[in-house]
Amino acid sequence: MAAVKWAAMGEGVADMKGYVKRWSELCPQVPLTLEIISEYVKPQSYLKADFWKIYPDVRPYEFAKFTALARKGKAMEGAKSTPEYQRAELERSIKYCKTELGVGLKGT
Repeated sequence: MAAVKWAAMGEGVADMKGYVKRWSELCPQVPLTLEIISEYVKPQSYLKADFWKIYPDVRPYEFAKFTALARKGKAMEGAKSTPEYQRAELERSIKYCKTELGVGLKGT
C-alpha cells in the first residue's frame, strides 16, 4: 500500500530539480506553472491486481521505478482545506522555486 498526495514544491518525492533542469533545456521560453493542490491523501493498493487493470501496458522496469518512488515517500497530513493552509503551501512552493530551482522572475 502506498498513498499519493500533491505537496508543496520540494516536499514530495519527485525529482523537481531534475525535472526543471530538463524543462528549461527543452522549453526555455515556456513558463513553469504552479498548481497548488494539497488537500488530500489517497491510498493506492498498487500490489493488488485490480489496481493495474487501468494500466495494462506498464512494463516491469516502470513498475520497479514506481515501487522505488513509493518507498522514498513519507507519511504526510491531508485534508487541510483552510485558506491559510493553501496560502502557506503556495508561499513554500514559490520560495522553493526561487531559492532551490532558480525559477521565477529575476530581480523580484
